[in-house]
Amino acid sequence: MGRGGGRGWRWMFRATGLTGEQRARTGWPGSGAASPPSVTKEQELSALKQRATDLEQVLGELNSRIEELETPTPDAGSSAEKDAR
Repeated sequence: MGRGGGRGWRWMFRATGLTGEQRARTGWPGSGAASPPSVTKEQELSALKQRATDLEQVLGELNSRIEELETPTPDAGSSAEKDAR
């Protein structure tokens, strides 16, 4: 019987470009139970705040694009009518 490194793990080198040893050093899960990287409460809080800021920026960009698409343009109706003729 194998060690549980079957189907999903066979091509990890090609997927990541890292050998098993390199993945282990960088915190990638191995063939056994992986322990999560230890971070301090302050590090986690900082990372979460940064992620929230990044997501707020993306949300703003999405809302701007939605507004652009919802705002009718004067030429949009006339060109659609020309195409229909």
